Amino acid sequence: MFWPAAGFLIAVIFASFYAWALHRYVMHRPLGKFRYPFEAHTLIHHHVFRADETYHLINPKDAQTIPMAWWNGPVLVLLGLLPFVAIAG
Repeated sequence: MFWPAAGFLIAVIFASFYAWALHRYVMHRPLGKFRYPFEAHTLIHHHVFRADETYHLINPKDAQTIPMAWWNGPVLVLLGLLPFVAIAG
C-alpha cells in the first residue's frame, strides 16, 4: 500500500507544479514564435477575467473566452506524462 500511495502523492505534487509552471511561464509569456498559449490565454482570456470582481463569470457571453481548443487538453496531458514515461522506460 505504501508504493501506490507514494506514487499518487508524487503525481499530485508534480501535477500541481506542472500546472503552475505552465500557467506562469507558457501562458503568460510568448515563447519565441510560439505565441498561441500567450495570445489565447493572456491577451484574450485575461482581457475579460482579471484579479478583481471580474474574476468570476458575470456576463454569460464571456463564457466563450474560457474554453480551450479541442487539442489543448490531450497535448497538455501527454506533455505532463513525458517525465513519467522517461522514468518508467
